[in-house]
Amino acid sequence: MELTLAFRNASSNQDAFEFDILLDGENHVRDVPFTNPLNDKVLRDLRWYLEEYLDWPFSEPVQARANEIERELDEWGSALFDSVFDSRDARVLYDRFVEANALDKFLTIQAREPNVLRLPWELMRDKAGPLITAGISVRRHVEQSVTPTVPTFALPLRVLYVIARPLDAGFIDPRSSAGGVMDALAPLMEKGQVTVDFVRPATFG
Repeated sequence: MELTLAFRNASSNQDAFEFDILLDGENHVRDVPFTNPLNDKVLRDLRWYLEEYLDWPFSEPVQARANEIERELDEWGSALFDSVFDSRDARVLYDRFVEANALDKFLTIQAREPNVLRLPWELMRDKAGPLITAGISVRRHVEQSVTPTVPTFALPLRVLYVIARPLDAGFIDPRSSAGGVMDALAPLMEKGQVTVDFVRPATFG
C-alpha cells in the first residue's frame, strides 16, 4: 500500500511548493500548500550529526552539540508530519493508510526539487511515534525532467567472458569454468542471437 506526497513548484518562486496526496495512485487531496518547517540551521545541524559527528565523537563540546541535536529530533519529525498532514482531509487519508490491513506500507515523497528531496522525511512521527517504527517505509521518487533516451539494440548479443586464474598455473581450459553459462546460452548461440568471446591472458611481448 502506498501513500504518495507529490510535490511541485506552486509558482515561479523556487521556494513555494504545493502537493497532492494519493493513496495507491488515486488523487484524493489536491493543491495543498507546503511550508518547509525546518530552516537552514536545522539542516546544517542534521548534516553535521549524520556525516561528521562520528568521525570524532569523543570531545566534550562535540558530545554536547550531538546531545542537543538528539533532543530536537522528535520535534523536527513532528513538524515535518504536521506540515503535510495538518489539514482535516489529509489527516483522514493518513488515518486510512495507517489503519489499513496491508503487509507493506510505503510513504513516497515524489518531487524533482532538491529543496523538497533533501528534507529528513525519515524523521516524521505522528502522535504514536516515528512512522518507521510503525512499519511504514519512507522513500523518495525523483521525477525525471526529461525522458531518457533508449539506446537501439540489435542482435546478436555480444558477451565478453572474463575468467580469473592463479598466476603460474599453466593452461586452464576456460570452457571448464564457463560450462554452466555456455550450456545456458547454447540454444541462443545456435540461432545466432548470442556470441561469446573469452578475454585472452595479458602478454607483454
